[in-house]
Amino acid sequence: MLHELERPATSTELALHFSQSLGTVGGHLAVLRDAGLISGTRVGRRVVNRRTGAGDLLAGRPAP
Repeated sequence: MLHELERPATSTELALHFSQSLGTVGGHLAVLRDAGLISGTRVGRRVVNRRTGAGDLLAGRPAP
């Protein structure tokens, strides 16, 4: 999931991409957020998730 966040995405977008429930995706995102690998920004009613600098390093890709 960390690799998929090369571009910002909502939980719903990720759930559709991986064919998983929102609960499953939300659990994975919480672990990544707690580890400091992603952050979430509220935009209206949605939260847009994106990798942090540490997440970019772990994914082996430079930050944009």
